[in-house]
Amino acid sequence: MTYTFQRGETVALALAVVSGDPGIVGTVTAAIKPAVEGRATPDPATPIAATFDVAFAAAAGADPARWLLTLVPAVTAALPAGAYLADARLTVGGRLAMTETIGLRLRDAVTS
Repeated sequence: MTYTFQRGETVALALAVVSGDPGIVGTVTAAIKPAVEGRATPDPATPIAATFDVAFAAAAGADPARWLLTLVPAVTAALPAGAYLADARLTVGGRLAMTETIGLRLRDAVTS
C-alpha cells in the first residue's frame, strides 16, 4: 500500500491497537527511507531520511487506542519528492515487533 502526500504538509499515520493491552508496549519508533527502484524492501545501506514523532492516543469513543506517527511540515518540505518506504518497531513485553513496510510518495504541490 502506498500513501501520497505533498511536500510541506503533515504526514500522519495511525498504528492502531487491534487487541491486547497497549500498556505492555515499550518503545515505538518509526522512520522512512528512500525507496530503491525494483526493491520492495529498503536497502539496509540507505540511511534513514526522517524519523516520525510518535505519540500515544488512548481509545476514545469508536476510535481505538493508537500510536500517532507524524512527520511535521518542515520535515516533509526538506525531503526530495519521490518514493519512500516506512515501518515501525515496537517492543512488546520485551520482544521486538515490526510492522509491515508501507510506501509513501511525496510530490511537489501545485500551489505554494
